[in-house]
Amino acid sequence: MNLPALACIALVILIPQQEDKMPQKKADHDSIDTLVAALYAVISGPKDQKRDWKRFEALFLPGARLQTLTLGRDGKRRFVTMTPADYVKRSGKWAEGNGLFEKETHRSLDMYGHIAHVFSSYELRVGEVDKQADLTGINSIQCCQVDGKWRILSLLWEDARSAGPIPARYLPKGQAKDGHDREDR
Repeated sequence: MNLPALACIALVILIPQQEDKMPQKKADHDSIDTLVAALYAVISGPKDQKRDWKRFEALFLPGARLQTLTLGRDGKRRFVTMTPADYVKRSGKWAEGNGLFEKETHRSLDMYGHIAHVFSSYELRVGEVDKQADLTGINSIQCCQVDGKWRILSLLWEDARSAGPIPARYLPKGQAKDGHDREDR
């Protein structure tokens, strides 16, 4: 093989190929499972650990919205809506500065064609991963598959402080409505 041919092969190996200009892990969009796992993984981490917010934003379709129903300090329920970029501005530094661990505990899934609705129950811990959950709640995630990739169109969540106890059908098997383990009889 001559020198110019070797140089071309070296360039092909050394220059990263760009299938998609979105900053993401290719597997994030392969299935509902990988999409939801990526969502939880990217926002979770210990104090002072940078998150991959570009990866987070790549999980969503253009025009996607994140919404929450939450209780204000005055005890009134509020509806807050934001873009993925707004979420990063609003919560990103706080999550990195305090440590945030959000874990899916149960999932129900309904699908039709290329659309899916995921009810994903979660536990959230602030500061330390190995302590009792600070919050529990449900993420309602609407997804669709476009060009062979699953992405999030809408994410709406409410925690148990605002909504009340999580119904048994959305809890892990063997867990009572108050979030504590129970013995199956």
